[in-house]
Amino acid sequence: MKDFVFTLLGKERPTLKDGRWKEFNKRGELISVGTYIHGQKHGHWKEYYDTGELMLEETYQHGVAHGSYTTYHPNGLLMSEGNYVNGSREGYFKVYTEEGIHYKSLFFINDVLMEEVDEIG
Repeated sequence: MKDFVFTLLGKERPTLKDGRWKEFNKRGELISVGTYIHGQKHGHWKEYYDTGELMLEETYQHGVAHGSYTTYHPNGLLMSEGNYVNGSREGYFKVYTEEGIHYKSLFFINDVLMEEVDEIG
């Protein structure tokens, strides 16, 4: 479990977060950044490894994953990329090795894996 604290950006109502937010671990390192609207994630979000490298980029609409989704290996190279529609994986997700080689494609319809393709061999 990650230890984190919230930055002073944004406003926190008694139960809702609102505005641009940054979260830091106890050592003061940035671990995520994005926007809340009425307590729900909205728009582009980024999460970071403890090393400071980008770990994840994802898009939300009113608290639900909707749009592009990209993950990165700790070395900074692409790990996976795909798309969410109303909280469900939709279409092809490409998966990459730590060396950046596209080795697998996963095809989803409404978050159900329909096909897995080995792209290397």
